[in-house]
Amino acid sequence: MELTDEDKRLLRIVIAGYTKRGAPDECWLWTGKYGGKYPRIWISKKKGYSIDKNIYVHRLLFYLRHGYWTPEVDHKCRHTWCVNDAHHRKATHIENMANRDARKRCNAGHLYEKVGFTMMKFPNGRSGRICNECRAK
Repeated sequence: MELTDEDKRLLRIVIAGYTKRGAPDECWLWTGKYGGKYPRIWISKKKGYSIDKNIYVHRLLFYLRHGYWTPEVDHKCRHTWCVNDAHHRKATHIENMANRDARKRCNAGHLYEKVGFTMMKFPNGRSGRICNECRAK
């Protein structure tokens, strides 16, 4: 599936409108719709696009940044709601699961084993863990 230059331009505008941005190294919250636990966006000919498709936002961002589609995009930050494309990388399912299982530190580098973590509900309604050091800030 190829998107036209106009499709890409429109999508960048739409994505920016549904993204609560933070610093470049922070996770950016998707405030739009979700399909399961992942942000999704519907593009359609009725809205001026060249195709009709329901797309995962992290895969779309990977395409817009790298110029090709891949079904295997990993969230390095481990937050499925994050739409900071600097947090996404191409990875096989096996690599993705290994990354998940090896995760022993928070995004700031604190060792969970040392500082502990708390399960909490994030602004988007999802739950996850946050290290106690970062939570105290």
